[in-house]
Amino acid sequence: MASFAVLTTGMIWWPAAGVAWAATPPSNSVLPTISGVAQQGNQLTANPGTWSGDTPITFSYQWSDGQTGSTDTVAAADVGQSLSVTVTATNDAGQASATSATAGPVLPAPPSVLTAPSITGTARQGKTLTASTGAWSNSPTAYSYAWADCTSASAGCSSIAGATSSTYKLVAADVAKYVNVTVTASNSAGHGSVASAAVGPILPPAPSNTTAPAITGTAEQGDTLIVTNGTWDGSPSAYTYAWEDCNSAGGSCAPIRGATSSSYTLSAADIGSTIACVVTAKGAGGTGSASSNTTAVVAAAPTPPASQPTTTALLASPGSAVTNEAVTLIATVTSGSSSSTALWGAVTFADDGSAITGCANLPVTPSGQSATVACSTSFGASTAQLTATFTASTGSVLEGSASRGYSMVVGRDSTSTSLDVSSSVNVGAGTTYTASVGPPAARPGPIEPTGSVEFLDAGQPISSCAGRPLNAGVATCTVTYAAAGVHQISARYGGDANFAGSSSPTELVSAALHPPPVAGTIASTMQWAFYYTPKYTQVRNLAVNGVSAGATVLVGCRGGGCPFGQRAASLSTRALCGRKARMCLMGGSFRITPGFASRRLAVGARITVEITRPHWVGKYYRFTIRSRQAPRVLISCLAPGASVPGQGC
Repeated sequence: MASFAVLTTGMIWWPAAGVAWAATPPSNSVLPTISGVAQQGNQLTANPGTWSGDTPITFSYQWSDGQTGSTDTVAAADVGQSLSVTVTATNDAGQASATSATAGPVLPAPPSVLTAPSITGTARQGKTLTASTGAWSNSPTAYSYAWADCTSASAGCSSIAGATSSTYKLVAADVAKYVNVTVTASNSAGHGSVASAAVGPILPPAPSNTTAPAITGTAEQGDTLIVTNGTWDGSPSAYTYAWEDCNSAGGSCAPIRGATSSSYTLSAADIGSTIACVVTAKGAGGTGSASSNTTAVVAAAPTPPASQPTTTALLASPGSAVTNEAVTLIATVTSGSSSSTALWGAVTFADDGSAITGCANLPVTPSGQSATVACSTSFGASTAQLTATFTASTGSVLEGSASRGYSMVVGRDSTSTSLDVSSSVNVGAGTTYTASVGPPAARPGPIEPTGSVEFLDAGQPISSCAGRPLNAGVATCTVTYAAAGVHQISARYGGDANFAGSSSPTELVSAALHPPPVAGTIASTMQWAFYYTPKYTQVRNLAVNGVSAGATVLVGCRGGGCPFGQRAASLSTRALCGRKARMCLMGGSFRITPGFASRRLAVGARITVEITRPHWVGKYYRFTIRSRQAPRVLISCLAPGASVPGQGC
């Protein structure tokens, strides 16, 4: 078998044949090329070009935007840039590189919709709708609009000629149709279009009055007035009416209660006023209103002489009361004649000759020879001198009457005083005590407690807090303590003419020196996983992540299935996990899971984990076992040195 030698010159010598030749490295004869469209999101492909040299030849690619491989996916960062590719050919004799011509500059991707446009405005003829552009990707530079009428909310749409702005005023041709808008977003690479949801159906305009309503009839007590509808555009389908009392000049009108038909009979209350009626027309497109002419000033009906006596009796329930307590005044009016004359008129209740607010001129509704009128009111502490007076309607043959005087004792009501304080304050810092005084909840009223409140410490008045005035039922006092100690704070209300005094319960206030500064907040977090059934839950994973030296983890368990009551572990050393370790540090986490291995925790059991460090705000976790679902988790903070979660942190 022939042997050969490899020469360092790149020549190979074959002794048997006596021939030698040189290995040829790669050489480019046709430059690489790039195929594909240079646009964001597209893929460009490199053709290595034409190469000579000994085979096999392998190729590697380096794109000008940093990508490698025979393809390059054009990214947003490439937009506006020109891309080229450098191809490196390699064989056993060496390597050579060649760079393609550039492709580009790279175009952006055309706009793509993220949120469809929407339409705002009232869907009624004559109203203007406004289109939003919606939200688009790839930075649109311009928007165009095309409004359309549709036969339904989602079909049968045809463009509205000339409607190409972002707003569109609805016309008669749109009535009963739906309207949508197509928004087209454009940039240098192209455009994208999307239609909004349609609005509609478009309503016709609300009725519009062309001839005002008119009132006919005589403006005299007891006569009936009638109003016409007037004439309207917009094809109304129904009308409603609201009669009004106006002043003698026809202004300052107020609705007449219950007068809502097309006719109205004038009463004694209308005498001296003019009358108008507001007619409201209702159509498919909404409602429109128009006011009639006003009548002449309403005159009283001829007055017959009064000839039938009446009597009025007064009763108050309860017979005695306290401040703000509801009292019902009852007047019974009786005709002295057996004739059928109706007891039309009004009753006024008075206290010491002055009409009681809300209880004056109450109408009497006839019922046979007697009629009853009631009014609910309240009083301040006093002896109320009550009367009831019946006044017959103008033109009635009845005579008026007044009741005998009725004396009712109204006493002072009780009060309750509450106190709002901070349970702990800093020495040298001011703290404000707030006392609230109010009547019983069952008897709120227009009269409120007045006077002053005195603040006490251990039953002794605080000199700077004596006689603090009540304002809207609240009195305050600010105190600064010079030394640490516990104070027994209460508030005492002295009462006033309408309310009795009262005292608050005693509240304990602890004055302490400033707490030490907080060094930081523990950043540790927890991971957990549980396996749960209808009757029990097992811990699959329970760990504290991000533990730090100097911290302490306190784990507690209460309830059925708990393996222990409470265990604490200091993280000042990095204890390794052994086979018998209950809880330990491993891999930067404090593993609690081994402490609950194979234990079945009963429904209602609780696991607590406290992560603390001196002078640091700690973490608190509580897991409450539930049936058929994962435990309920509570996460809170722990103030430095505190044991109650969420307080002071």
